[in-house]
Amino acid sequence: MRRKAEGVNNKRIEVKSKILLFTFYFLLLTYLIILVSACAVSAVDSKNDMEMTLTGTIRLVGNVPFTHLVLTTDDGRDYLIKGRFEKELRRFQYQRVEIKGEKLPASGEFKYCIDVKEYKVL
Repeated sequence: MRRKAEGVNNKRIEVKSKILLFTFYFLLLTYLIILVSACAVSAVDSKNDMEMTLTGTIRLVGNVPFTHLVLTTDDGRDYLIKGRFEKELRRFQYQRVEIKGEKLPASGEFKYCIDVKEYKVL
């Protein structure tokens, strides 16, 4: 009789272990799905944060042969200009322009950088 009771208890323990394991994997999967969804939403939002329009004065900074073209905004920030319009914008030194482009990560000594997509001389 005692062996029969032990067998029933062992089966109960096995069932409880399986339920506990299933619950653990279910919660882990749910957590991963939420994490991936949050990252996807963040990537979409950050894309909109990357596009910007700036107004300021075009300047050439640095010493030859290490010169850099920057847009100095009214608040004093220097944005390093990159992209296909960089050489074209050099001829507008000390003129006010409005540029539209995509924010880039910091580059060397420049905290702010922009890849110019279009510009307008003011």
